[in-house]
Amino acid sequence: LERAVVCFTGALSRVRREMVAEVNRCGGSVSSTVTGSTNFLVCGAGAHGTSKHNKAIAGGVPIVDEEWLFEQFKLASRSAAGGAGKAGAAGKSKKAGASNNKKKAAVAVAEKKKKKKKSNNKDAEGSNSLADKIFCLCGRFEGGRGAVRELLQEHGCVVAPGISPSTHYLVIGDGAESTATFKVAQELGIAVVDKEWIDETLRAQ
Repeated sequence: LERAVVCFTGALSRVRREMVAEVNRCGGSVSSTVTGSTNFLVCGAGAHGTSKHNKAIAGGVPIVDEEWLFEQFKLASRSAAGGAGKAGAAGKSKKAGASNNKKKAAVAVAEKKKKKKKSNNKDAEGSNSLADKIFCLCGRFEGGRGAVRELLQEHGCVVAPGISPSTHYLVIGDGAESTATFKVAQELGIAVVDKEWIDETLRAQ
């Protein structure tokens, strides 16, 4: 967040002034509106469809969630303390039930779109490379986002901090379906996949 300009929209899980103070502590600044100099729009609950949200989409400003921002706060704290730990929160157990079903449904839709664009030849599909593709992460992942990010980067993928029109894939974890980032992906027609799809596609290569 060093020298980054951040803007908030929606209902945040923490008091806004505390979030502003944390951004400032990390070397960034907070603007009250989305402008050409804004680097990230942090979306809380109910952010979808707000004027800031729409302006960020129109201007190509990366849209991130609170989970990503909290991760940056932790990284800054570790750096200040001289720690070299990996980014991301500790592993959390996966949620079951309706959320899982929604995620599978979203992935199924993305998979259908992907198959339409590819040949029916399985070998051709397996040789397709994810290298240089732009990914965005959303939701909670077992082992933390850092592990997913490292896996993608090891295979030549680009992991962006927020979603934008240039994003190729949105990788969703638990709770992603209720976020503004997920809704933006649907609006922009960005393919929605999960960690299992990533693992299978990389193995096929």
